Amino acid sequence: MDSIGFGIRKEMVRDAANSILAQNHTVLYNNDELPPQVGIHWPQRYLDKSSYKRTKAKPMETARKKAQEPAYIKGWFNDFLVYCQEHGIVPADFWNFNECGVRLGIVKN
Repeated sequence: MDSIGFGIRKEMVRDAANSILAQNHTVLYNNDELPPQVGIHWPQRYLDKSSYKRTKAKPMETARKKAQEPAYIKGWFNDFLVYCQEHGIVPADFWNFNECGVRLGIVKN
């Protein structure tokens, strides 16, 4: 999870461990008893022993929260469509750029 930018939480560790225990319990014992679960402090002890990095997430800014609301996004695309129609911009004129811009003649290995 660290490699894709998401920190691991104790709840995730607990749920994964309980899922593994439940699968093994069903396969090995094949009975109607409830599967065992990890203890309340087990996820913290696991994280203490592992090599996961600890970072605290900062609260998201209000403007960023608003920008992720579906109504706001739909409104932005509606405004963009109107702008394109007013200025005669067709989909063939769109280019997919990111923050890096364009680097002509540079090939990635």
